[in-house]
Amino acid sequence: MTLDDIQLPWTAIEALLLALVAHLRSQGFGTRMLSEPAPPFPVLRRLPASDWAGTMRAWSQLAPWRTTPSPWLDLALHITTPKE
Repeated sequence: MTLDDIQLPWTAIEALLLALVAHLRSQGFGTRMLSEPAPPFPVLRRLPASDWAGTMRAWSQLAPWRTTPSPWLDLALHITTPKE
């Protein structure tokens, strides 16, 4: 995939991570929250306790997209933001 002057690889890994971003967004985590190293507890505690381990696992899998500079997380947040 090429965006302006950046070429971004698109493999099964990126597709999986994009799906994780979409899932975490559906759980109530906002755009700024996903750039944090850990999920904010106020949102986490609203989820069923049975979802916590999966949420933590998904959160840690997104760590490579939190490196600077990495356009992946910005792109994923843009894609998963509802349009008005």
